[in-house]
Amino acid sequence: MYMPEIIVHFPKKQEDINILKKKVAQAHAEAVIRYIEKLSCPKEQKIALLDAVQKGLQIESRIKDILT
Repeated sequence: MYMPEIIVHFPKKQEDINILKKKVAQAHAEAVIRYIEKLSCPKEQKIALLDAVQKGLQIESRIKDILT
C-alpha cells in the first residue's frame, strides 16, 4: 500500500495547537467509523464494537486525568 509523505508545519500558538488536535482527532474518528462500517458483520456487532471503542477512550481519558 502506498503511503504518501505528509509534511505538517506544526503551529506555534496554543490556540492553533488545540485546533490541530481537534482536527486530527476528528479525522481519526471518521477513519475508525468508516472501517467499522465496511466490516462484514451484523449491525448489532458493529454498534457493540463502536461502544467498546468509546468506552476504552473514556477510560484512557480518566487515567490521563488522574496522572496529570
